[in-house]
Amino acid sequence: MWVKVCGVTSVDQALQVQACGVDAIGLNLVPSSKRCISPALAAELAEALDCEVVLLVANMDEIELGERVDQIQPDRVQLHGSESPSFGAWLGTPLLKAHRAKPGVLDDIQRFGQQRFLLDAYVPGELGGTGARVDLVLARQAATLGECVLAGGLRPENVAEIIDAVRPWGVDTASGVESEPGLKDMARVRAFVEAAKGPR
Repeated sequence: MWVKVCGVTSVDQALQVQACGVDAIGLNLVPSSKRCISPALAAELAEALDCEVVLLVANMDEIELGERVDQIQPDRVQLHGSESPSFGAWLGTPLLKAHRAKPGVLDDIQRFGQQRFLLDAYVPGELGGTGARVDLVLARQAATLGECVLAGGLRPENVAEIIDAVRPWGVDTASGVESEPGLKDMARVRAFVEAAKGPR
């Protein structure tokens, strides 16, 4: 089970999260997010990490995105806005399109045609990171379409149960392992990783 923790906000925190056994860490450049960091800090974090680095953006101009990718050198870019299927194809960096679990999402996933994609909870007016639980019926259907990374309300207390119900390729959490927005609780991070990667 591939495990990603999103929204770290300091080098020390990122290294501690990495030491808990995650496969990837998300660095958030979305201005409306409580976990948004500067591109300079994101570059510093990416340089310090040995795990996969995923850069989160939403509706960023393609020219600016190219500059940020050059600056930060992420392993993957997660698109959390209303980007088109062709957006960012020229970057040369793998993309992870985030879809929100609402009616029509299965068609959207197929229209984008990516083998790996992220499915997050749908909260009107929000792009993600809300802690709301994803629709498990839609999630089960989405998981049959490719390498589904499941997000939305995942916590140490429920991630094993939800993995068993949905059978995603990977899981992603932010608020579920925090003591406050942007501040990770390492005991919760470790518990999340153990529950997600444990035998089943």
